[in-house]
Amino acid sequence: TDLHAVITPNLYCVLFISFLIGLADSTLTAANTVYCSRILPGRASHTYAAGRFYIGTSAAVIFFCSPALSMTYHAMIQFAFIVMSVFA
Repeated sequence: TDLHAVITPNLYCVLFISFLIGLADSTLTAANTVYCSRILPGRASHTYAAGRFYIGTSAAVIFFCSPALSMTYHAMIQFAFIVMSVFA
């Protein structure tokens, strides 16, 4: 492309952003565990596992189909899996 990057990529920038993404992921995982244990005290591990299954499955579908889909379809697939995980 002819467009220039907003931030010039370098090793430190990538490491810092990956650290922030990992921190956000661990925080969201802890929050999901707490939500599952508060909503369904006896079945928290099952609820958490089902949610992680839907997240993983939707990511696999997106990565497998990414060469052929636009961002609109990516968002629609993610939304469909979110709705399925809410009602599962």
